[in-house]
Amino acid sequence: MKIDLSKLVTAADKFETAKQVKLSEINAAFTAASAALTEGYPEAERMTWPTQQAEALAWAADPEAPTPYLDGLAAARGITPEEMRQKTLDQTQLFMQASQQLVGTRQRLRDLVYEAQTPEDLDAISWPEATPT
Repeated sequence: MKIDLSKLVTAADKFETAKQVKLSEINAAFTAASAALTEGYPEAERMTWPTQQAEALAWAADPEAPTPYLDGLAAARGITPEEMRQKTLDQTQLFMQASQQLVGTRQRLRDLVYEAQTPEDLDAISWPEATPT
């Protein structure tokens, strides 16, 4: 009788699988936390955010920079272009601050998974609980 060793699952195989599971858990937690940043905004509006962000950042760097999209939004909202530019810049900065924390946390946890040497190392890695605001 010949034994087929190709189907043998080693401890190293199990550990690699555990790492992949942990990465999936981290990514799912990141996705959930990130969704909170865009909750309540329709997809069509979110699709305009890169344009709004680019114009707001250009305006922040140079007050003479053209902001045609933001100016159109201002007209539709019934506010001045300056108000719209500032509102958009404020929201852009808030989003960037929040998202950098989320992305940085995900990357740190991913690195910890890659560096893990034992199942206990993996067990110690988890997405931080949200702090009440």
